[in-house]
Amino acid sequence: RENSECCCDVCGIGDGPTAFAVPCLHLLCTHCHRANACPVPNCGAAFAGAHLPPPPFCASTAPNPHGGNGAKIGALFDFLEDGLPPKEGCLVFFQGAEAGAYLERELADKGHSPWRIRGSPARQFHTTTKLQDAQAKGERVVLLLEMGTQEAAGSNLTTFSHSVFMHTPYDCQGGTAVDIEKQAIGRTARFGQVAQAHAHRITARSESPLRVS
Repeated sequence: RENSECCCDVCGIGDGPTAFAVPCLHLLCTHCHRANACPVPNCGAAFAGAHLPPPPFCASTAPNPHGGNGAKIGALFDFLEDGLPPKEGCLVFFQGAEAGAYLERELADKGHSPWRIRGSPARQFHTTTKLQDAQAKGERVVLLLEMGTQEAAGSNLTTFSHSVFMHTPYDCQGGTAVDIEKQAIGRTARFGQVAQAHAHRITARSESPLRVS
């Protein structure tokens, strides 16, 4: 797509059309600019006027450098295929149900067979047991976890040593952004971990924290 490198400032997804909100000029996807005010943390500016489409990064006739996906998804695929050591799994953290559904679909299409821990405590325990069995057999496991929910705040997952953050977390009912990220990293970097724990954050040029820094 023409604007495949434009990632939403809120959800971090770059798979669809985006536009600059007026007057704050935050870059938002069609889902995140449905409200009457900017949903970017610490902004909340009331929308005024039409949204402004961003300029294309490449001509529509040019090949997409990310295989039809946004820049962040392409970076995640590159890490899973080239950066992650053989037979090691990783946790992929995101925020928002739509982002999770998108990641699950795209990873499955690429043959990575992502795992999710859902349902009742008994079902979650059963899934965790199956996941650990798969790791014991040397299978590469990619586990998706939603930050700010019980998915990312449950039991230790010290059999994993790599955590990937698809975007900078934002404040929600689950806590502040800093607390949410610490809690997520703590799933692997805690008592019982025998390997060095790594936390990777995927950023894009259009993200607010990157522009501010």
